[in-house]
Amino acid sequence: FHCFLFRKRKTASQPWQAIAQRFCSIRIYGGMIVSYITMEIWTGIWILVRLLPMALIIFSGVMIIEVGIEFIQKKKIEVKILNWLCQFLWILIVVSILKITGIIGGSFGISSPLDSYISFKLFEDGFNAAIILNICLFVPYGFLPVFIFKNIHKHWWNGVILGAVFSIGIEFLQTFIGRFAQLDDVIMNTCGTLVGFLIGCLLLRITTRKK
Repeated sequence: FHCFLFRKRKTASQPWQAIAQRFCSIRIYGGMIVSYITMEIWTGIWILVRLLPMALIIFSGVMIIEVGIEFIQKKKIEVKILNWLCQFLWILIVVSILKITGIIGGSFGISSPLDSYISFKLFEDGFNAAIILNICLFVPYGFLPVFIFKNIHKHWWNGVILGAVFSIGIEFLQTFIGRFAQLDDVIMNTCGTLVGFLIGCLLLRITTRKK
């Protein structure tokens, strides 16, 4: 009789144990995600800092070409500090994305597009932290062109084109360095670009109304 009661109590406490174990596993998994995201953010910042000289050299070349064209056309050379700052930051973001995706520093010739694996399956590994970081990475890439190129903000699909063309180019180039292309990367990168583009359009509209 006592053994029966003891067994009954033990089975009654099992659901609470399962809930506690699940709660602990959620906390551990959440902590791992936060650690992973934090590590990736610091890695991204470090890459940005390291690529500052390269971005500055490219930006200087672009400025020389722009000023040269205006001089040849006998136009008044305007000092556009905000535009120039956005250009420099955009170049830095583009160079950083190319570094993170392995295009800059990659060993080309390891494989060819014919030998590489192209995945058309969406979210094979589920919706994880890497996908969120992928989207966030392309937000500034879509945000800055609104303040660089004239009239690009007039059509929202310019953000889609901007993201899709760049992302498809990256995925194609990755097939030459031994990495495989993924359709969900193109979709997430394009979504991130579009989000940044729309935020930029909204901010531009607010600032122009105030003026």
